[in-house]
Amino acid sequence: MNDFPKTERLCNYHSIQALFKEGKSIKKYPLKLIYLPLDKALTPSQVLISVPKKKLKRAVDRNRIKRLIRESYRKQKHQLSSQDKSYSLALIYMSDELASYEQIYALVGTLLKQLSLSA
Repeated sequence: MNDFPKTERLCNYHSIQALFKEGKSIKKYPLKLIYLPLDKALTPSQVLISVPKKKLKRAVDRNRIKRLIRESYRKQKHQLSSQDKSYSLALIYMSDELASYEQIYALVGTLLKQLSLSA
């Protein structure tokens, strides 16, 4: 159950455009969650993870933060699956400095909890 298959990754160009154009956001520094409810509840929630090059110059650092966010989401996505809704999500890292796994895990959990409560 704690896997992160390709079907849960947001890759579709039009879905990404719609997410950034019409989506609502929740900020909890250094993470920002943009979400858009999907019409089809049959599909799982899909997530996009972004770490801007403007914030972290070194690819090694960007990839590390993406791995940490992906792992944190994978372990806590059950908070969303308990609902009947599914979402398009974008998790964006906004800090210039590296965060620890514990910090990111707590932030992702907080953001997902806020999303489940607001919906």
